[in-house]
Amino acid sequence: CADPGDMVTCHKLIEKCRQENRYSEAFMREFETFYVELKEFFNAGGLDEKCNGIGNSDPSLRGAAENFMSKKQSGGNAGDQLAALAALRELVAPRVQSEQSLLLFDLELEKYAFVLLSQLAGELEHAQRGSGDWWGRLLNVLSLSLKQSELSGIGVE
Repeated sequence: CADPGDMVTCHKLIEKCRQENRYSEAFMREFETFYVELKEFFNAGGLDEKCNGIGNSDPSLRGAAENFMSKKQSGGNAGDQLAALAALRELVAPRVQSEQSLLLFDLELEKYAFVLLSQLAGELEHAQRGSGDWWGRLLNVLSLSLKQSELSGIGVE
């Protein structure tokens, strides 16, 4: 089963293959096509471009956008990525009604949040249930899930 971390692994493999320069041009073209398709599958390509563009054009979002992209591109812990995503969405959400580009960006963030939440759910499913660490991780994932729901406009009313 593929997860967002596979994008980082695939990118590293492509870089390694380029450095070794032992593979045919046709193979490398197909490998790079696969990488693009993998990014599309995880809704990662358009999000990266939008995030970099928003961060460059809006100083009030730059720090949060850079923090999120740093965590995302490092392929690190899905929980850390989701926390950075939530911090960015907290800055974006109040402005989506008045700025179309931010609405589209927020939708991309929301889609990627679902990918991360799915990854976290899978990790919890395969972890040792009932341990103190498992409960702590579960509560953290639930907290991050509720934050995403709140940012998406799902309230307690």
